[in-house]
Amino acid sequence: MQQMKLLLTGCVVVLVTGSGRVNGGLVSRGAGLVYDDVLDVTWLQNGNYGAGSIFDDGVSATDGIMSWANAVAWADALVYYDSERDIFWDDWRLPKAKPVNGSSYNYVRSFDGSSDLGWNIVSTQSELSHLFYISLGNIGLKDVNGNNPPNEGLVDAPLDLADESLFLNIESAYWTGTPYMGPDVGAFPFAFDFIMGGGTQSRAFSGGADHFAWAVRDGDVATLAVPEPATLAIFGSGALGLAVTRRRRLI
Repeated sequence: MQQMKLLLTGCVVVLVTGSGRVNGGLVSRGAGLVYDDVLDVTWLQNGNYGAGSIFDDGVSATDGIMSWANAVAWADALVYYDSERDIFWDDWRLPKAKPVNGSSYNYVRSFDGSSDLGWNIVSTQSELSHLFYISLGNIGLKDVNGNNPPNEGLVDAPLDLADESLFLNIESAYWTGTPYMGPDVGAFPFAFDFIMGGGTQSRAFSGGADHFAWAVRDGDVATLAVPEPATLAIFGSGALGLAVTRRRRLI
């Protein structure tokens, strides 16, 4: 029976190394990568990995502040070496801000997360807001009634490995990869952004270089390959044969 267990383990090529479960749906995958098993995305552990890159066009060349176009281009061009799995990942993007109702945007600012602007957006449609409120367990500048609650903002509890301490260099304001097409933009281009200090999803002039960029990719880096169903059937038959043979020997 031990032989069969070893055979089956070796056949299913699902690599989970450097993994440590923490609260809030976040799992450390090592090598500077953090998996969110609710959103099914992998975040770079470093929230300002783009600092000093050729796309860094902020106040200085090393602060990580970028225009929206540069932030989108940086994430698209990023190739990250994963030393845990000895592989390069090149399918990065900026976080998404899809309609919270799943169909169309509501550009009215709200306190209760029911629209696409404002506070307390816990929908998985908005990846940065979901990270802030659900995965990291933070409190926004405004509660659902519009009041100012205590302990709002990015609160790093020293004994909680599931909060900001899991990441490095979380900055104040981030671009999303989603253009903003609300009626108030006029002739100027805007994009959705997220203010980490107050938990606010808003919009900003995308031509200005005043936000940071955080790279994310779809899926879990720890799952490299899964056998085809036919392959699994063959391995299962072989394992069953080993088990029967072993039983006969014992008899």
